[in-house]
Amino acid sequence: MSDLGIVIVNWNSEGWLRDCLRSLEAHPPDVAWDVVVVDNASTDGSVEAVRKEFPRVTLITNPVNLGFAAGSNVGARATPARHLLFLNPDTIMRARTLQRAVAYLDDHPDVGIVGSRTLDRAGKVQPGAYGFPTPLRMFGVVSGFNRFLKITRLQDLSRVKEPDYIQGSFFLVRRQAYDAVGGFDEDFFIYAEDVDFCLRARQAGWKVRYVPELVITHYGGGSARGSLAALESFVRSLGLLYRKHRTPRDLRRLRRAVRWGLRVRRVLWMVRSPLVPRLERRRTSQALRELAAGTKDL
Repeated sequence: MSDLGIVIVNWNSEGWLRDCLRSLEAHPPDVAWDVVVVDNASTDGSVEAVRKEFPRVTLITNPVNLGFAAGSNVGARATPARHLLFLNPDTIMRARTLQRAVAYLDDHPDVGIVGSRTLDRAGKVQPGAYGFPTPLRMFGVVSGFNRFLKITRLQDLSRVKEPDYIQGSFFLVRRQAYDAVGGFDEDFFIYAEDVDFCLRARQAGWKVRYVPELVITHYGGGSARGSLAALESFVRSLGLLYRKHRTPRDLRRLRRAVRWGLRVRRVLWMVRSPLVPRLERRRTSQALRELAAGTKDL
Protein backbone atom coordinates (compact mmCIF):
# COMPACT_ATOMS: atom_id res chain seq x y z
CA MET A 1 0.00 0.00 0.00
CA SER A 2 1.31 3.41 -0.91
CA ASP A 3 1.27 6.32 1.50
CA LEU A 4 0.07 8.90 -1.02
CA GLY A 5 -2.14 8.48 -4.05
CA ILE A 6 -2.29 11.53 -6.33
CA VAL A 7 -5.46 11.75 -8.40
CA ILE A 8 -5.60 14.17 -11.34
CA VAL A 9 -8.87 14.57 -13.24
CA ASN A 10 -8.12 15.89 -16.70
CA TRP A 11 -10.19 17.32 -19.51
CA ASN A 12 -8.37 18.84 -22.50
CA SER A 13 -5.46 20.20 -20.45
CA GLU A 14 -2.55 18.49 -22.22
CA GLY A 15 0.06 21.23 -21.82
CA TRP A 16 -0.73 21.90 -18.18
CA LEU A 17 -1.02 18.19 -17.39
CA ARG A 18 2.41 17.42 -18.80
CA ASP A 19 3.97 20.23 -16.77
CA CYS A 20 2.15 19.05 -13.65
CA LEU A 21 3.35 15.46 -14.01
CA ARG A 22 6.90 16.62 -14.69
CA SER A 23 6.83 18.71 -11.51
CA LEU A 24 5.70 15.66 -9.53
CA GLU A 25 8.60 13.66 -10.92
CA ALA A 26 10.98 16.50 -10.09
CA HIS A 27 9.71 16.84 -6.49
CA PRO A 28 8.59 13.38 -5.35
CA PRO A 29 7.75 12.67 -1.70
CA ASP A 30 10.04 10.53 0.42
CA VAL A 31 7.27 7.95 0.91
CA ALA A 32 5.63 5.36 -1.31
CA TRP A 33 3.37 7.11 -3.81
CA ASP A 34 1.47 6.62 -7.03
CA VAL A 35 -0.31 8.81 -9.57
CA VAL A 36 -3.67 8.21 -11.24
CA VAL A 37 -4.77 10.36 -14.17
CA VAL A 38 -8.49 10.12 -14.92
CA ASP A 39 -9.16 11.53 -18.38
CA ASN A 40 -12.70 12.73 -19.06
CA ALA A 41 -12.87 12.10 -22.82
CA SER A 42 -10.24 14.65 -23.85
CA THR A 43 -9.71 15.34 -27.54
CA ASP A 44 -6.48 17.35 -27.31
CA GLY A 45 -3.89 14.56 -27.16
CA SER A 46 -3.76 14.34 -23.36
CA VAL A 47 -4.18 10.56 -23.30
CA GLU A 48 -1.48 9.95 -25.88
CA ALA A 49 0.94 12.27 -24.06
CA VAL A 50 0.49 10.46 -20.73
CA ARG A 51 0.89 7.03 -22.30
CA LYS A 52 4.04 8.05 -24.14
CA GLU A 53 5.83 10.22 -21.59
CA PHE A 54 4.69 9.00 -18.16
CA PRO A 55 4.63 5.19 -18.08
CA ARG A 56 4.52 5.01 -14.25
CA VAL A 57 1.19 6.84 -14.20
CA THR A 58 -2.01 4.81 -13.98
CA LEU A 59 -4.20 6.16 -16.78
CA ILE A 60 -7.97 5.75 -16.78
CA THR A 61 -9.89 6.93 -19.83
CA ASN A 62 -13.58 7.64 -19.49
CA PRO A 63 -15.64 7.46 -22.70
CA VAL A 64 -17.57 10.58 -21.67
CA ASN A 65 -16.89 13.58 -19.45
CA LEU A 66 -18.04 12.46 -15.99
CA GLY A 67 -17.21 15.78 -14.33
CA PHE A 68 -14.77 16.44 -11.52
CA ALA A 69 -16.56 14.76 -8.61
CA ALA A 70 -17.27 11.49 -10.40
CA GLY A 71 -13.83 11.48 -12.02
CA SER A 72 -12.20 11.96 -8.62
CA ASN A 73 -14.10 9.00 -7.20
CA VAL A 74 -12.96 6.85 -10.12
CA GLY A 75 -9.36 7.83 -9.38
CA ALA A 76 -9.69 7.21 -5.65
CA ARG A 77 -10.89 3.67 -6.30
CA ALA A 78 -7.83 3.03 -8.48
CA THR A 79 -5.24 3.65 -5.75
CA PRO A 80 -4.88 1.81 -2.41
CA ALA A 81 -3.10 4.78 -0.79
CA ARG A 82 -3.88 5.73 2.80
CA HIS A 83 -3.88 9.44 1.86
CA LEU A 84 -5.39 10.92 -1.30
CA LEU A 85 -4.31 14.13 -3.01
CA PHE A 86 -6.81 15.45 -5.56
CA LEU A 87 -4.71 17.76 -7.71
CA ASN A 88 -5.72 20.00 -10.59
CA PRO A 89 -3.79 19.47 -13.85
CA ASP A 90 -2.95 23.19 -14.04
CA THR A 91 -0.74 23.06 -10.94
CA ILE A 92 3.01 22.84 -10.39
CA MET A 93 4.39 21.04 -7.35
CA ARG A 94 7.03 22.77 -5.22
CA ALA A 95 9.96 21.11 -3.48
CA ARG A 96 9.15 19.22 -0.26
CA THR A 97 5.42 20.01 -0.43
CA LEU A 98 4.36 16.38 -0.84
CA GLN A 99 6.41 14.95 2.02
CA ARG A 100 5.35 17.81 4.30
CA ALA A 101 1.73 17.15 3.37
CA VAL A 102 1.93 13.45 4.27
CA ALA A 103 3.82 14.26 7.48
CA TYR A 104 1.17 16.81 8.49
CA LEU A 105 -1.64 14.28 8.22
CA ASP A 106 0.42 11.67 10.05
CA ASP A 107 1.15 14.14 12.87
CA HIS A 108 -2.48 15.33 13.17
CA PRO A 109 -4.77 12.28 13.33
CA ASP A 110 -7.90 14.42 13.86
CA VAL A 111 -7.38 16.29 10.56
CA GLY A 112 -9.18 14.84 7.57
CA ILE A 113 -8.57 17.45 4.87
CA VAL A 114 -5.59 19.71 4.19
CA GLY A 115 -5.22 22.58 1.73
CA SER A 116 -2.11 24.42 0.58
CA ARG A 117 -0.97 27.94 -0.10
CA THR A 118 -1.48 28.46 -3.84
CA LEU A 119 0.47 30.96 -5.90
CA ASP A 120 -0.39 32.25 -9.35
CA ARG A 121 2.18 32.33 -12.15
CA ALA A 122 3.44 35.71 -10.91
CA GLY A 123 3.97 34.36 -7.39
CA LYS A 124 0.97 36.14 -5.85
CA VAL A 125 -1.00 34.24 -3.22
CA GLN A 126 -4.41 33.09 -4.43
CA PRO A 127 -7.37 32.67 -2.08
CA GLY A 128 -7.51 29.11 -0.86
CA ALA A 129 -9.38 29.01 2.45
CA TYR A 130 -12.97 30.16 2.83
CA GLY A 131 -16.01 30.48 5.00
CA PHE A 132 -19.25 29.08 3.61
CA PRO A 133 -20.15 30.82 0.29
CA THR A 134 -22.63 33.43 1.43
CA PRO A 135 -25.15 35.16 -0.87
CA LEU A 136 -23.12 38.36 -0.61
CA ARG A 137 -19.93 36.70 -1.77
CA MET A 138 -21.72 34.81 -4.52
CA PHE A 139 -23.18 38.10 -5.76
CA GLY A 140 -19.60 39.34 -5.95
CA VAL A 141 -18.37 36.25 -7.80
CA VAL A 142 -21.22 36.10 -10.31
CA SER A 143 -21.22 39.84 -11.03
CA GLY A 144 -17.42 39.99 -11.26
CA PHE A 145 -17.05 42.47 -8.40
CA ASN A 146 -15.30 39.97 -6.15
CA ARG A 147 -12.09 40.35 -8.15
CA PHE A 148 -11.86 43.89 -6.86
CA LEU A 149 -13.67 43.90 -3.51
CA LYS A 150 -12.71 40.42 -2.15
CA ILE A 151 -16.10 40.22 -0.46
CA THR A 152 -16.06 38.16 2.78
CA ARG A 153 -12.97 36.26 1.68
CA LEU A 154 -10.55 35.09 4.38
CA GLN A 155 -7.75 37.62 4.03
CA ASP A 156 -4.81 36.45 6.18
CA LEU A 157 -3.40 33.37 4.47
CA SER A 158 -0.03 33.38 6.25
CA ARG A 159 -1.11 31.20 9.18
CA VAL A 160 -2.66 27.78 9.72
CA LYS A 161 -6.44 28.09 9.70
CA GLU A 162 -9.54 25.94 10.15
CA PRO A 163 -11.86 27.27 7.44
CA ASP A 164 -15.23 25.88 6.41
CA TYR A 165 -13.58 24.58 3.25
CA ILE A 166 -10.44 24.70 1.17
CA GLN A 167 -10.51 25.07 -2.59
CA GLY A 168 -9.90 21.99 -4.66
CA SER A 169 -6.76 22.62 -6.70
CA PHE A 170 -4.75 20.90 -3.92
CA PHE A 171 -7.18 18.80 -1.88
CA LEU A 172 -5.43 16.37 0.46
CA VAL A 173 -7.74 13.86 2.15
CA ARG A 174 -7.11 11.13 4.68
CA ARG A 175 -8.49 7.89 3.26
CA GLN A 176 -10.47 7.30 6.47
CA ALA A 177 -12.20 10.65 6.04
CA TYR A 178 -12.87 9.98 2.36
CA ASP A 179 -14.46 6.63 3.17
CA ALA A 180 -16.40 8.08 6.11
CA VAL A 181 -18.27 10.55 3.88
CA GLY A 182 -18.56 8.25 0.88
CA GLY A 183 -16.34 10.25 -1.43
CA PHE A 184 -17.44 13.20 -3.56
CA ASP A 185 -21.13 13.73 -4.26
CA GLU A 186 -21.44 13.01 -7.96
CA ASP A 187 -24.53 15.19 -8.29
CA PHE A 188 -21.99 18.03 -8.51
CA PHE A 189 -20.61 17.96 -12.05
CA ILE A 190 -18.12 20.75 -11.44
CA TYR A 191 -17.83 23.48 -8.78
CA ALA A 192 -18.82 23.33 -5.09
CA GLU A 193 -18.01 19.62 -4.73
CA ASP A 194 -15.04 20.66 -2.58
CA VAL A 195 -17.30 22.78 -0.35
CA ASP A 196 -19.79 19.96 0.05
CA PHE A 197 -17.06 17.42 0.81
CA CYS A 198 -15.51 19.61 3.51
CA LEU A 199 -18.87 20.33 5.14
CA ARG A 200 -19.75 16.64 5.27
CA ALA A 201 -16.32 15.76 6.65
CA ARG A 202 -16.66 18.39 9.38
CA GLN A 203 -20.09 17.02 10.25
CA ALA A 204 -18.48 13.57 10.57
CA GLY A 205 -15.97 14.94 13.10
CA TRP A 206 -12.94 15.59 10.88
CA LYS A 207 -11.03 18.87 10.93
CA VAL A 208 -10.27 20.90 7.79
CA ARG A 209 -6.94 22.71 7.78
CA TYR A 210 -5.28 25.31 5.58
CA VAL A 211 -1.49 24.86 5.94
CA PRO A 212 0.56 27.64 4.29
CA GLU A 213 3.88 25.81 4.53
CA LEU A 214 2.55 23.57 1.76
CA VAL A 215 3.03 25.53 -1.46
CA ILE A 216 2.04 24.94 -5.07
CA THR A 217 1.65 27.06 -8.19
CA HIS A 218 -1.82 27.15 -9.72
CA TYR A 219 -2.08 28.51 -13.24
CA GLY A 220 -5.87 28.43 -13.50
CA GLY A 221 -6.58 30.85 -10.70
CA GLY A 222 -10.35 30.68 -10.96
CA SER A 223 -10.65 31.72 -14.60
CA ALA A 224 -12.88 28.78 -15.59
CA ARG A 225 -16.09 30.64 -14.76
CA GLY A 226 -15.39 33.06 -17.60
CA SER A 227 -17.38 31.04 -20.15
CA LEU A 228 -21.17 31.04 -20.11
CA ALA A 229 -21.32 27.24 -19.88
CA ALA A 230 -19.00 27.26 -16.86
CA LEU A 231 -20.96 30.10 -15.27
CA GLU A 232 -24.18 28.13 -15.66
CA SER A 233 -22.57 25.06 -14.05
CA PHE A 234 -21.32 27.22 -11.20
CA VAL A 235 -24.78 28.67 -10.54
CA ARG A 236 -26.45 25.25 -10.61
CA SER A 237 -23.86 23.84 -8.21
CA LEU A 238 -24.53 26.69 -5.79
CA GLY A 239 -28.21 25.82 -5.80
CA LEU A 240 -27.45 22.18 -5.06
CA LEU A 241 -25.06 23.15 -2.27
CA TYR A 242 -27.67 25.34 -0.59
CA ARG A 243 -30.39 22.71 -0.90
CA LYS A 244 -28.12 20.22 0.88
CA HIS A 245 -26.67 22.43 3.60
CA ARG A 246 -28.90 25.46 4.15
CA THR A 247 -32.53 26.31 4.83
CA PRO A 248 -35.17 27.20 2.20
CA ARG A 249 -34.95 30.80 3.41
CA ASP A 250 -31.19 30.81 2.77
CA LEU A 251 -31.80 29.38 -0.70
CA ARG A 252 -34.21 32.20 -1.51
CA ARG A 253 -31.56 34.71 -0.47
CA LEU A 254 -29.02 32.99 -2.69
CA ARG A 255 -31.42 33.09 -5.64
CA ARG A 256 -31.89 36.85 -5.25
CA ALA A 257 -28.15 37.47 -4.89
CA VAL A 258 -27.26 35.37 -7.95
CA ARG A 259 -30.09 36.88 -10.02
CA TRP A 260 -28.91 40.43 -9.33
CA GLY A 261 -25.29 39.40 -9.83
CA LEU A 262 -26.10 38.08 -13.29
CA ARG A 263 -28.02 41.25 -14.15
CA VAL A 264 -25.07 43.38 -13.10
CA ARG A 265 -22.71 41.15 -15.07
CA ARG A 266 -24.85 41.55 -18.18
CA VAL A 267 -24.83 45.35 -17.92
CA LEU A 268 -21.09 45.48 -17.30
CA TRP A 269 -20.45 43.14 -20.21
CA MET A 270 -22.48 45.29 -22.59
CA VAL A 271 -20.65 48.42 -21.46
CA ARG A 272 -17.16 46.89 -21.62
CA SER A 273 -17.57 45.08 -24.96
CA PRO A 274 -18.39 47.78 -27.53
CA LEU A 275 -16.15 46.24 -30.19
CA VAL A 276 -17.70 42.77 -29.99
CA PRO A 277 -19.76 41.98 -33.12
CA ARG A 278 -23.43 42.85 -32.69
CA LEU A 279 -24.69 39.27 -33.08
CA GLU A 280 -22.32 37.96 -30.43
CA ARG A 281 -23.26 40.80 -28.08
CA ARG A 282 -26.93 39.98 -28.56
CA ARG A 283 -26.44 36.27 -27.97
CA THR A 284 -24.36 36.76 -24.83
CA SER A 285 -26.80 39.32 -23.46
CA GLN A 286 -29.73 36.98 -24.06
CA ALA A 287 -27.89 34.04 -22.48
CA LEU A 288 -27.18 36.06 -19.32
CA ARG A 289 -30.79 37.24 -19.20
CA GLU A 290 -32.04 33.66 -19.46
CA LEU A 291 -29.59 32.46 -16.83
CA ALA A 292 -30.79 35.17 -14.44
CA ALA A 293 -34.41 34.22 -15.10
CA GLY A 294 -33.58 30.58 -14.44
CA THR A 295 -32.39 31.25 -10.89
CA LYS A 296 -35.98 30.66 -9.73
CA ASP A 297 -35.33 26.96 -10.37
CA LEU A 298 -32.16 26.74 -8.27
